Amino acid sequence: MSIELGSVLSAVAASLIAVVGWVGPRWRKEGRLLARIRKLGQAHAALPDSIERTELGVTLTALAKDLNAWNATDQRLVRRWRIWTTTAALVASYAVVLVVWPPTSHSLGSVWLSSLLVGTIAGAVSVVIMEVAEWVIAQRTAGALRDERELAFREGRRPHSA
Repeated sequence: MSIELGSVLSAVAASLIAVVGWVGPRWRKEGRLLARIRKLGQAHAALPDSIERTELGVTLTALAKDLNAWNATDQRLVRRWRIWTTTAALVASYAVVLVVWPPTSHSLGSVWLSSLLVGTIAGAVSVVIMEVAEWVIAQRTAGALRDERELAFREGRRPHSA
């Protein structure tokens, strides 16, 4: 591998660190809600007592309710899926890169490019699995809430509000 290729890969890696640091908190719903609550909270603190401040307080309360729902017990399973799929993708890509390709490769440059390719594929598979798992968990939660409301309706009692 040439020094130029190593320098380019280092520059790309350093740039990706900055991009991931900026995009990471905005990628998830929790991060977006926290950022919005933070911005609106600063605006709420700066406003004098008025109708607009009261309306902004109601909006902040609604956002906090959404954040609490996102951090509810059902989301614990989503977080577990997120952590374990990422870990499994990392372990699988390390196994492929360190065990399979070094004996079969002829140059260090091909190992670098192969590692990049395997890491990209493993990351994409991890993201797809995570998104599907979140969708399935959300569907199951919605189904359980619907069943609970139907049961409460049949029994003549007031269903719990979600």
